[in-house]
Amino acid sequence: MNAYEGDTLNNHGKSSTRQHWRKRSAVSSSLEFSSYEESNSPIENTEVLKVSEIEAKKRRRKKHRYIYLAVCLFFLASVLSCAIIFRFYLHTNRENFSLFKNDSYKQKEPITVSHFGESIFLPYHQDIEWITSTEGTVLYYDQSTFSLSLFYPDGKEYGSNVDSLITSFVLTCKNLHRKRYSSDMEYIAFSCSKDRRWRHSYYEDVYLVERATGRIEHLASDQSKKIVVAEWSPIGHKLVYGLGSNLFIWESFSEPPVCITDQSDLDGLFNGNSDWVYEEEILQSSKAVWWSPDGNCLSYLSIDDSKVPVHVLPFEQLDSKVEDQNRVNNFFHYSTPKDPIPFVKLFVNCFTDSGESIEVDSSFPLSTQHRYITDVAWAGNEKLMFVEVLRGNYERVTSLFDLSSRKTTIENTEVSEHPLALTSSLHLKYLSFESLGNLKERYVRQYFLSNKKRIAIYELDNPVPIYLTPVNISFLSDLYLINNTLYFTAISSGSPFSRVYRLCTKSLILSEINIQIGSGLFGIKVSNDQNYLLVNYLGPEIPKQFIYSIHEDKVSTSNDHSKNNLPSDSSSTSLGKVKLELCNSLETNEELIITKEKFAFPSVFFKVIKVKNITAYIQEIRPPNFNPRKRYPTVFHLYGAPQSALVTGKYEMDINELMASVYNFLVIKVDIVDISDVSGQHLFSDSHELIIKSWIELLRSYVDTPYIDRHRVGIWGWSFGGYLTLKILENADFIKTGAVVAPVTDWRYYDAYYSENLLGAYSKQTTAIYDKTAVHYSENFRKLCGLLVLHGTSDDNVHIENTMQLTKAMVEKGVYNYYPFIVPNANHEFSDPTDYTFLREKLSGHFHHALYC
Repeated sequence: MNAYEGDTLNNHGKSSTRQHWRKRSAVSSSLEFSSYEESNSPIENTEVLKVSEIEAKKRRRKKHRYIYLAVCLFFLASVLSCAIIFRFYLHTNRENFSLFKNDSYKQKEPITVSHFGESIFLPYHQDIEWITSTEGTVLYYDQSTFSLSLFYPDGKEYGSNVDSLITSFVLTCKNLHRKRYSSDMEYIAFSCSKDRRWRHSYYEDVYLVERATGRIEHLASDQSKKIVVAEWSPIGHKLVYGLGSNLFIWESFSEPPVCITDQSDLDGLFNGNSDWVYEEEILQSSKAVWWSPDGNCLSYLSIDDSKVPVHVLPFEQLDSKVEDQNRVNNFFHYSTPKDPIPFVKLFVNCFTDSGESIEVDSSFPLSTQHRYITDVAWAGNEKLMFVEVLRGNYERVTSLFDLSSRKTTIENTEVSEHPLALTSSLHLKYLSFESLGNLKERYVRQYFLSNKKRIAIYELDNPVPIYLTPVNISFLSDLYLINNTLYFTAISSGSPFSRVYRLCTKSLILSEINIQIGSGLFGIKVSNDQNYLLVNYLGPEIPKQFIYSIHEDKVSTSNDHSKNNLPSDSSSTSLGKVKLELCNSLETNEELIITKEKFAFPSVFFKVIKVKNITAYIQEIRPPNFNPRKRYPTVFHLYGAPQSALVTGKYEMDINELMASVYNFLVIKVDIVDISDVSGQHLFSDSHELIIKSWIELLRSYVDTPYIDRHRVGIWGWSFGGYLTLKILENADFIKTGAVVAPVTDWRYYDAYYSENLLGAYSKQTTAIYDKTAVHYSENFRKLCGLLVLHGTSDDNVHIENTMQLTKAMVEKGVYNYYPFIVPNANHEFSDPTDYTFLREKLSGHFHHALYC
C-alpha cells in the first residue's frame, strides 16, 4: 500500500489504526497456510473462516490500489493539460509580453564594457543648415565638414565642386567646430576650435574663404587673441565678431574691420558675447548679438562683471605639455545668491547713421543693477523688443524700443509675490501683417501655465495673452517663425514623445505634421520659403534624417481671425493636417542597424503611470532576453529639474544601457510631469518638501512591480539629478545604494539666477528656505551599501565646493560607506573621452558591486 494510507474501517465499523510495519507482513504464502492447516485440523471450521477474511482483505487492497493509481494518473494528466494550455496562452498572447524571453538573443553577440569605448553604437548625424541662393533656390549644406559643396533638397549637388581650393587649409584647421556660409554664398567662415571656454563656447580661430577664388585669411589681425562670437548678417556678407572686449564688423578682404565698441580690453567686460551666467542660464548661447532683418543694424548686450566675484577653479594641469581642448577657464566671474549680479546694457548700432551705438533705456531705471535682459528680438527694421526680469524673477517686463524716436514703451508687465516660472529665453518672435488696411502688430512668446510650456500671442496694445496651443500640448523646442507661420515640436498629454506642428498666426490654423517614421523624439529645421522640412528622428530606434517637401494642409475649418479680434481661447484654433513628400533620405545609419542586429541590445519600454496625485513618465531600459517572471536588480535614473525632461525617447547607448546589457540590470528613467498638489508654476520654494515626498512615494510604489527585486534597488543622478538623488536618499529607507555626479548640495553655492528663480532672492526672509532645501546628514546615508560621488575639479557649473561640503559632513559623522571621487581637470560634462570612460565604468561598476553587498 501507499505509505500515506491512514485509518480504515474494520468489520465492526470501528476505527482501528494500522501500523506501517504490518502492511508488509499481512499476507502469508500458500505453503505456510497449508502446513498450518495440517497441524491444526481439530479447529478446521474456525481456520476456514480466517482464510475467507484474509482473501476478502486481499481483494479490498487490490481494489484500493487501482483507485489510488487512477487518482494519481488523473492528477498527472491535469497538471500536464494545464501546462499545455498555459504554454499555448503565452504563444497566442505573445504581444502582451513583447519583451519576453527571446531565443534569438542567444544567437547575438553579448555586449561588453569595452564596446562602449569603441563608438560602434553611436549614430552618424549631419549638421544641416538651409540657405537660399541669389536666384531663390533652396539649398543645404553640412556645417560639420570641410566640404564647400551645396545641395538641392533632393541631394543633387549644386554647381561645381570646389573642394580642391581648400586642400591645404584642412591641415591648418585641425579641429573644425563648424562652417557657415554668408547669406549671399560668397564667403565661408570656418571656426576652428582651440580651447573650451564654457559649456556652449570655445575660443576659436576663424578663417574666411572666398568661394570664387579660394582665398583664405585669418579673421583676427592679432592671431594671439581668440574669437568667441562670429555671426553673418541675414543679407549680404557683413560679419560681426568679438575680439577681447570689443565688437568688429568685417565686410571684405579689401577693407579693414570696423570696431563699433572701441573699449579697452578689460577683464569682466563682454560686448556681444555672454558672460558665464548669460551663456549657461539665460541665453544658453555664447552669442549676445542680433542682426536686424535688413542687415543694416545690430543690437547687442554689454555685460559688465566688474562687481561680480571671481571664481577660481582648483585647476591643476598634471602634464603642462599636453593641450586639453576640454579645459575651461580656471577663473571667471560667477554670482552666487549672496553676490552682486552682472550689470547689463542693451545697445543698437546702425551702420547707415553716424555709426555710434545707442543705449536702449531700461524699463527699470532705478533697478538696473538688479535686472537681467532675457530676450531680444527685432520688430521689423525700426523697432526692438526686449524682456527684462528683476533679480529673483518677481517682475518681468516686455518693452518696445523705437529707433526713430529713441523711446522705450512698456508692452506687458508680469508681477508675482513668488518667483515667476523658471525660464531662460522666452522665444520672443515679432509678427506683423495687414488687416482691414491696418498694420496689426503682435508678438509671440512661450508662456508657462499649469506646469506646461504654451505658446501665447499678444497684441501690442493688449497685455492679455491668447494661447495658441491647446492645454494638452506642451511646447518643447525648435520654434521657427517664417512669414507669420510658426513651426515647433511639442508633446501631448499622455505621451513623452514629441510631435511636429505648424501654426498660422494669422488664421490660427494649427496643423499636426504627421511624419511616417514612428513615435519618438523629433527635431526640425524649416527652409526659408517653407517648402522643405528637415526632420531629425532622434530615437528610440536608430536615428535617421530626412528632407521632406511640404504641401498645403487640409483644414477641418477655415476660420480667418485676421479680420476680427483674436479669439478668447485656444479652443477656437482650427486643426488640420500637413502632407509631406519624401525628397531625400539624408542619413539612415545602415551600419548601425546592422550592428544592432549583431549584438544583444537592451530593449526600451515606455509607459505613463499614476500614483495617487502623481503622474509620471517611465522609460524602462530592460536587459537582453528580459523575462517578466524574474526579478531584476534595478537602478533608477533621475533628473527632476523644473521644466526639464529625462524621458524623451532619445536613442542612447551610454551608462544606463551599459548597466542593462552588461550587468543584466533593469534601469528606469523617471519624469514626474504633474503633482496635483503643487502650484502650476512649480514653485520649488513653497513645494520642495512635497516634491521630495512625491518622488519617494512614486519610487516606493514602483519597486513593487513584480519583475523588480525590491531588495536590490539603486538610484543615481547628475547635476540637479544628483541633488534630487541625495535628497531622496536623505529621506528614504528602502534604497540600497546611490551614486551622484557633480551634485548641488546647497543652493547658496550655485549661480544666483537659477537658485533665486527656484527659492527667491536671497535675503533674511528666505534664509530658512535655503537652509531647509540643502542636503543634510541623515542616518539613512549610513545604512546604504555605499554612496558614490564623482566630481571634476574643473566643473565651472556646479563647483566642487558642493561635494567638499558634503564630504566634510560625512567625515564629521563617521560615514565610512561614503566614497567621494575627485577627477582632476574634469569639467561638468566630463567631456574629455578619458574622463568620461572612467566615469561610465566607475559608476556602473559601483552598482554592480553595491547591489549585491
